[in-house]
Amino acid sequence: MKEIPFDNFAVVFGWDQFSNMIVKQLLNSSNKVAALVRDEETRLWTEDTFGGGNFSVNVVSPSDYSKMKKIGIGNSQNIFVNLGDDQENLTTILRMQNHFPKAEYMVALNDEELEDTFRSAGVTYAVSKFSISSKIVGSFLYEPDVATYTEDLLTATETDQDYDIQQYRVTENCDGSGATFRELLSRIRSDYGAVAIGLRKKNGPLLKVPDPNAEVSEGDYVLLATQGSGESGLENFFGTQEGVLNGEHT
Repeated sequence: MKEIPFDNFAVVFGWDQFSNMIVKQLLNSSNKVAALVRDEETRLWTEDTFGGGNFSVNVVSPSDYSKMKKIGIGNSQNIFVNLGDDQENLTTILRMQNHFPKAEYMVALNDEELEDTFRSAGVTYAVSKFSISSKIVGSFLYEPDVATYTEDLLTATETDQDYDIQQYRVTENCDGSGATFRELLSRIRSDYGAVAIGLRKKNGPLLKVPDPNAEVSEGDYVLLATQGSGESGLENFFGTQEGVLNGEHT
């Protein structure tokens, strides 16, 4: 048993190929990940594959809350539960909420008809694996360029040539705080080659088509499309790394 050695991390509970892909995306986006797996063989494989400064893994039973607390799961605000079966995922989340009530729980459903059930149980994000994949596959059939573009933007950047949709928190050190959305769009496009496409107001809704005159304030999140080569400049501009896990603790 190893205590999780970092702060501001996401938990991935359960392991399969889907979890493997999610962890890869999180790490490529400079997030820290604590994985909980069921057996020693999986622990050794994941540690060998992802082991490093931003990844930690422990063997934990879904009902061993004492061990979860000892290794520091309570310090995470985002827990993705992927135990393979919708029923087990739901039961595990309901029980974990009694021990870790402040965390936000996320799950990828096998049965999309259970989405309302999971949301009623307090799951923040419940999405169907098949719903997402079917939309992308369907798009490839009749608008292949749009589908290719969407798939590229949904994937974390691995090289300077890759494109990605990212979100950055407007910190107190960000020069864009107090600017209008139009002014911010112009600034980051000119300086960093990125395009601002959305705005989530602090404690407010996501604005998919923001009013150009909307004020961008500290604590807001700016959504933008950018190339990997511009990430370091954007991090300096906003005063934080991309994402909610990094932004909320800056």
